[in-house]
Amino acid sequence: MRNEPVLGNQLEVLSSDGSVVRAELGEPLALEAAMECFVKEKPELCEERLRLGLLYLQDNSAGFGNAAESYLAWKLCTVLGQRENKSDELIPRMDATLREFEKAVRVQRNSKSNVPSKLVLGAYSILQGEKIGQVGGGINGDASLKTWLEEARFYSGKRSAPRERPETTAHFPSPSVSGPDLLFFLEPPIDPAKESPPILCLIQLKTGKVGGDQFKKAARTSGPELWLERLMTHAQEREHDYGEVYAILKDWKKLRYLRLLIAASGLNSIVAPRDLASVTRKNPAKQSNTTPKRVELRQGQYWHVIGKESAETILGSWFCNLLELMKTSDAKITY
Repeated sequence: MRNEPVLGNQLEVLSSDGSVVRAELGEPLALEAAMECFVKEKPELCEERLRLGLLYLQDNSAGFGNAAESYLAWKLCTVLGQRENKSDELIPRMDATLREFEKAVRVQRNSKSNVPSKLVLGAYSILQGEKIGQVGGGINGDASLKTWLEEARFYSGKRSAPRERPETTAHFPSPSVSGPDLLFFLEPPIDPAKESPPILCLIQLKTGKVGGDQFKKAARTSGPELWLERLMTHAQEREHDYGEVYAILKDWKKLRYLRLLIAASGLNSIVAPRDLASVTRKNPAKQSNTTPKRVELRQGQYWHVIGKESAETILGSWFCNLLELMKTSDAKITY
């Protein structure tokens, strides 16, 4: 599901002895076509393969984290896809997930702003692309974030004409800079009479219990301003591309941001809504001669922490039970 531009047409396979085997694909389009066929025609097979990948990587913390993010993208597409394509079983999960997102607290930026204090998402769904996900391919060699945003903006702006969907539903930012693990858009129902911009969702997924400094760091780094500032600071020769990313977001009228921290194993302590706003307002980054001017996005931002019980609605009981077993079992867990 995740397409890795860093490797081009190559695959990396981790063998049982820990060594990495690389192979090059002569016809990557054929593999991509097969993958998309399985996604549409055999979703239960995709679910099983993703679960096997999580089990295989349970002793590799970095690999397991990446696999968990891919699994989250898959479940979000399944739960939040177009309502008319939903089974009777999934509609209650979709409604419950959107209600959970609506609990987000407004991060106050400007007391004169006319952005609503609460989100109303009852009729929203995930903006679905042609594929499920795209991985950011390294901070110095990738402009896929810019392309992804441009495609989504063009798509959302054409309300009354036939529209070409973005290439991917989700975007996995480059891990080289602290920031969100996963990006996607929630879009309102089409109304030809007016342009209703989607909501950009920035997600951080934590598979261990979250508390203390870890929570504060996740709260701060999930914000789009600090993340974009860090991207442009570390981008070197790609600074122009990330400057254009900032320009796209800044000029996207009425675009709102929903920042979500999913603590799939729960929180070590209860976090009050007022604490969320105060933590996210603080910016620990220090200015220096190499740091660009502080970026600022004036659109409305909302922030919410999703605990274990609500995370199960999105990720499913199998995933949350796996995390619990990994904490309590010394033996390797099998399917």
